[in-house]
Amino acid sequence: MPYVAPSAVTPSPTTDPSVATPPTPIMVAPPVSQATGEFPDVPAEYWAYPFITNLSQRGIISGFEDGTFRPEQPVTRAEYAALLERVLPPEQAQQSIAFTDIPSNYWAAPAIDEAVKTGFLKGYPEGNFAPDQPISKVQVLASLVNGVRLPESANASQTAQTFQDSNQIPQWAIPAVGTATESNIVVNYPDRAMLNPNQPITRAEIAALVYQALVASDQVEPIQSEYIVRP
Repeated sequence: MPYVAPSAVTPSPTTDPSVATPPTPIMVAPPVSQATGEFPDVPAEYWAYPFITNLSQRGIISGFEDGTFRPEQPVTRAEYAALLERVLPPEQAQQSIAFTDIPSNYWAAPAIDEAVKTGFLKGYPEGNFAPDQPISKVQVLASLVNGVRLPESANASQTAQTFQDSNQIPQWAIPAVGTATESNIVVNYPDRAMLNPNQPITRAEIAALVYQALVASDQVEPIQSEYIVRP
């Protein structure tokens, strides 16, 4: 089964998505805080506003020191691991990996270790993690499907082919993409029919996918968005 890879050229699998779903939710979303969750560069009419605002109110995502969110900024693998740290479950199904490019004093080392032990992320077969490499949309989808432990859909491959750019989906990621789509985790902006699987994912897109993964695991209430893919 496929792993989350830091590039579309030489992907390496994450964890086996066929692992049985545990009896309790795998992701635990904090309750909504009293904070507004508003950012000056995320206006109410922005496509990802409801996802970003809700996750910010829950303390899952945050902005920068200047008060901005920078929704169009790409996300590295290390930054993604740090974001996941706020929703990871206490269960640790995997062993730690001593990555060759993650020294013990690296700023995101604890978050990467937790993401690995809970089954959300894994590195390259060569033993590296590539923490500073931008993470792609398909890698994040595979990570969430595996981390939430959604059972692979019987029609996953067929569902993944419904996107107009399905020929760009790496072979290893097709089951995860199909499963994520059928679980309403996929959010495509501006065109629902275009997945753009190998493009570096932005902070706004991360917020949308993580929120939908929380919905899929019954952690938060669904919100309305015309960009959620509903096959």
